[in-house]
Amino acid sequence: MRPNPSCRRSAATPWLFGSVLSASLLGLTPVAAVPLHAGDIFPLVEAGVIRIANGATVSATSATTHGVLAALAGQRFFSGDFGDIRGGALATDNPGFDWRSGVFLGDSGFPNGSLLGLQAVGQLGFWNGSTWVAGPAGSTLSVDDVLGRRVSWTGSGVSTDPHGFIGQASGGSIHSHINFSVNSGSPVGAWLVNFRLFSQVAPTNLFNPPPPGPGNRSPGIADSAPVTLVFNRGLSAAGFTAAVDSLQLPPPPAPPTPQQVPLPAGALLLGFALLAFSARRQLEPTRACEIC
Repeated sequence: MRPNPSCRRSAATPWLFGSVLSASLLGLTPVAAVPLHAGDIFPLVEAGVIRIANGATVSATSATTHGVLAALAGQRFFSGDFGDIRGGALATDNPGFDWRSGVFLGDSGFPNGSLLGLQAVGQLGFWNGSTWVAGPAGSTLSVDDVLGRRVSWTGSGVSTDPHGFIGQASGGSIHSHINFSVNSGSPVGAWLVNFRLFSQVAPTNLFNPPPPGPGNRSPGIADSAPVTLVFNRGLSAAGFTAAVDSLQLPPPPAPPTPQQVPLPAGALLLGFALLAFSARRQLEPTRACEIC
């Protein structure tokens, strides 16, 4: 299912973000819950920590096989395609971030009016057709937050301020799509980035909220574990599937159990005879003493 265009938060229209903030802080009731978008990231707050309710998991085998993935074992990952219709060859606003109050018989746990944000971590990864490596020099993957601020990853790490806003919680729900893109000089392949999700307190200045960062976190809500996004840049369906499958390598097979080789019947009889002879020799001194 393609996202509804009315759900998008365009980076070019910060006034829209302000109007959404206004509606939330005035306590307006959100629209009725509708089905979640397949493929979106479903964040919620559980036991004071932001968690992700869906997604596949990077396997430990993949993390040890590919150097760039060394720290990613157990992380949730999601995929997107820079070749989608709306984004064109170099951009996409999928996956989005989605939680609808009522769909899961409860709200997301994010305080009403609070801002959901991301903090970029790690380096840009690139699938070269056989393994994951650091993004080639000159390649950049970026995301534009709802206020138009750009966060970027390169092969050597995060090259900008790592914080950006995704959207705002309202009535226990949140739904927002922000634009991810790769620069035009990037080669064909799969691209990988990582980020943490955080919650920031509801702003008092609707049109100029405080910059995202550790000093404005929502009290009592810890950041999420890192989340991984994998994007297709021009690969065939089979080629991108191979890149995604490389994140879920199964554990190596267990070593075979040594087979017990049965002894021939003659060897068993010889063994019994030796045991009997040994037992008799141990009894002989006792009998000699009894005769004495």
